Amino acid sequence: MSNCIKMISPSQKRLVASLVVGAFIFLARPINALAEATFVYTFNDAINLTLDGPRSTSYTTFIPVTPNILNADAFVSLSGGGLTGAEGFATLFARFLEQPDVELGWWGVFQPANFASDLTPLTFSAPATFTGLVIQWSPEPQSRQLSIPVGTTLTLSVPEPTTAAFLAAGAVVIVSLSRRRRD
Repeated sequence: MSNCIKMISPSQKRLVASLVVGAFIFLARPINALAEATFVYTFNDAINLTLDGPRSTSYTTFIPVTPNILNADAFVSLSGGGLTGAEGFATLFARFLEQPDVELGWWGVFQPANFASDLTPLTFSAPATFTGLVIQWSPEPQSRQLSIPVGTTLTLSVPEPTTAAFLAAGAVVIVSLSRRRRD
């Protein structure tokens, strides 16, 4: 058996080692990708906005979340808040640094909104830095009220850190193998 190992060239040994490391990363990633952690943000201040203005004009207001939530990959829930009032269209979005806004919900004329029951879980196109919520509205002709009470929780999903740890470990092994080749 030792004669067989001696017949393998150093470049073939590196290739086999790289394949073993790659297989380990490939097999470990799907298992860990299913393990998601949730990040829960609690609103410590009440948010009460009157959504009004001239008819048939679109308006936008940003509701920041501080600190920003890194690597958010899915919206899970908003435990409270909503829209009341007579008329007007409204859309609620999630805002990110690295990608366009993602629509969480839309309400037409005379449709009240209960964020706890109207918003469904949604996976984002890629993990990104979540910075807050955006409400866009168009009064027709009366105003609406948006409220998010103190203690409302916003829950987002973020990948579990072990996935990144496995990828980093694989990169370290590959770099160390390439350094051995130069020596």
